[in-house]
Amino acid sequence: SSDEERPRKVMLSRRGRLASITDDGDTFTPPAQRVQFILGEDADDATLESHPLFSEMEELVRVDGDVLEWRETARWVKFEEDVEEGGNRWSKPHVATLSLHSLFELRSFILNGTVMLDVEAYTLDQLADLVLDNMVNTNVLTLEFRDQVKEVLLQRHRHQHERRKENNMSRLPIIRSLTEI
Repeated sequence: SSDEERPRKVMLSRRGRLASITDDGDTFTPPAQRVQFILGEDADDATLESHPLFSEMEELVRVDGDVLEWRETARWVKFEEDVEEGGNRWSKPHVATLSLHSLFELRSFILNGTVMLDVEAYTLDQLADLVLDNMVNTNVLTLEFRDQVKEVLLQRHRHQHERRKENNMSRLPIIRSLTEI
């Protein structure tokens, strides 16, 4: 009963944040603080600024026989949106879910693949050159295939809104007046 009346000590974690104390006296760090610690971030650090991020996924498809082009199939602005079947419009925004296997694949790609987050490039051509040079230098890509991969990367990129405008007239129903019939 004297344990119940005794005030609990407030403990500070290594980084100066409050750690929670359980009923049995053990301490634990809240999950959000653990993630920040693992990532090496300090919640009180005002110098870190998050920037808006827009991501899109494009797939390489063959159109009109041998012509290749990149088509936008999904995008993320806070939530995921997919191109609906038929390719006419975007789905409703939804929270994207990933399987554990997909997360492990992503981790492997980030650790073993070519990831360049801070490059100085002003055109897609410059960006492709930088990425391909890095891939050749790290033996991910052989020099003999560099030009072929660059050609594929620089194929036309068609976004969802471009397709809609281009094909809009062909989707309108033919309307004729009774006098024309």
